[in-house]
Amino acid sequence: MTQVRQWQAHLNLQTEVRDSKTRLVALDHKGPLRVQRPFVQNDGSCHIYLLHPPGGMVGGDTIAIDVSAGKGTHTLVTTPAAGKHYGCLPDMPQQMIQQHLRAADDAYLEWVPQESIFFDRTNASVVQNVELAPTSQYLGWEILTFGRRASGEDFSNGAMSQSLSIRVAGKLIHREYLSFDPALQRATWGLNDHSVVGTLVAVFPERNHSEAMRRVPEVRSLLNDPNWGVTGKPRTLLVRFVGDSAEQCREGFFAARDLLSRSIRPRIWKT
Repeated sequence: MTQVRQWQAHLNLQTEVRDSKTRLVALDHKGPLRVQRPFVQNDGSCHIYLLHPPGGMVGGDTIAIDVSAGKGTHTLVTTPAAGKHYGCLPDMPQQMIQQHLRAADDAYLEWVPQESIFFDRTNASVVQNVELAPTSQYLGWEILTFGRRASGEDFSNGAMSQSLSIRVAGKLIHREYLSFDPALQRATWGLNDHSVVGTLVAVFPERNHSEAMRRVPEVRSLLNDPNWGVTGKPRTLLVRFVGDSAEQCREGFFAARDLLSRSIRPRIWKT
């Protein structure tokens, strides 16, 4: 087997309300994964930037992230740059990411990273589990870019799987699974030869269970373009994008968040 240096990284963080503001109160990390610093905002929220210094993942790399948002907190986690998944030789193990996100009573947790780029010959697995209290709120998204067409680089070989599970008080309310390969990208019933796919999920508190359905027309009007789809069900609003521009997807998600959240944008999004 090809001998390569493999990075194993994990990061656990916890936020709590202190002096009427959300603050990072516990942090444990190992390997090349860091918090740049917590930024406490005027509205009482805390913006946390995650850094992965190697700049990308290769075969055998693993990342495990655990976020615990305490009671009444408003925690936003983002990244300052796109995540990169580089191609693997056939005998290399998978690149694996595991994310465990928890929000306690009356907490608002936002998981809003920049896009992830999957280069040709990537072999990657991403697993995300979200656990919410009945009175908590969640907004999260993922933007997946396959290849770099602007540079003439297609995703012609490789595979990527992604799973998302969201539970409220232990009850599964949303689950989806993507098993991506070049055949799915080319298929008319798949991505129809597009290279960017994005999903935003907003979960409202149980007391506002009808809010998701009420907001669907507003978000549809905001994202009035064939690349977008907006659906809703009790407590949960879904926004999906299929196209060829990560920037278009990102800006659309920013705008949808502004409408749904009405809270401060991270400064890093403006650079």
